[in-house]
Amino acid sequence: MDFSSSLSRVAGVPQGSCLGPILFTLFSATMGSDLQHSRLYSYADDAQLCVSYEAGRADSAVSILNADLSIVHDWSERHGIKLNKEKCSVLSIPSNVGSETVGEVLLGSVRLKECESSRLLGLMLDSGLTLSGHVSAVCRRTLGRLRMLYKHRHMFPRETRLRLVQALVLSVIDYCLPVYGNIVSKGDLEKLQRVQNMCVRYVCGLRRFDHVSEARRSLGLLTVADTCTLRSSCLVYRILITGRPGYLREKLKSRSQVRSRSTRQDQVLEMPRVRREFERKRFAYFAPKLYNELSSSVTGQGVSFLDSQHRLTILVLAQ
Repeated sequence: MDFSSSLSRVAGVPQGSCLGPILFTLFSATMGSDLQHSRLYSYADDAQLCVSYEAGRADSAVSILNADLSIVHDWSERHGIKLNKEKCSVLSIPSNVGSETVGEVLLGSVRLKECESSRLLGLMLDSGLTLSGHVSAVCRRTLGRLRMLYKHRHMFPRETRLRLVQALVLSVIDYCLPVYGNIVSKGDLEKLQRVQNMCVRYVCGLRRFDHVSEARRSLGLLTVADTCTLRSSCLVYRILITGRPGYLREKLKSRSQVRSRSTRQDQVLEMPRVRREFERKRFAYFAPKLYNELSSSVTGQGVSFLDSQHRLTILVLAQ
């Protein structure tokens, strides 16, 4: 076998190499080690700095954010990594309806633009955490693919049509569903359900106004809401078993951990008190709520994760 001649490299890795992602992760691991005020969340080459502050203190929050951004900028200069400042933006998520004006946020000498929504690993976050924009984007993308599939629907058997919609359409809806499915409004969930209904009609050859409930069951599909419940419940159960990721596990506490008095419900997860509807969108609220509503036969001791997932599916189908 012939090989190309070797090339000495003092920086960087070949495009598409197996070692590239691993080396980049090791190389960028120290990016947030010197931050003083904000928290750094990163995945691959995406990174976010998060700062929380009390109402009326936006100016001080901007000041400390600029200080940490300066640290990140200096780190990138020392390590030879170029930050794409054109793709950097500021997203303010106020707890009240009346939001404060965010001051000048700088990365180096470039002022970052403030936006109403920002894409995070394929999820469109907005300042009100409604995620309606994400649902609209999902609907546009899936309907476009469905229109293309409908043009050739007579060319494929039913089994192939089902695989096509699962790979090209339903996978788009299912992506990050436990994240946004527990937050969006009932109207947005209905939009997603209408897209799934169109998929069922496409696979089964139904007309526009034909009922799809029986056809959906024959295909072994759950509704979008039930799929969200199933995936979210499995996620919570997996976090409790593995303890990972840690930043989510620390938000799930049993009653025995927060109360000194022992009761029969010591293993029930403690739900935080909420005063506003906005707070119900937190993982710390809806995750314990989902878990506590499950049957003890699903989450009891001695039940493996695979058995639990199977029982969860049966439980959701029976509702």
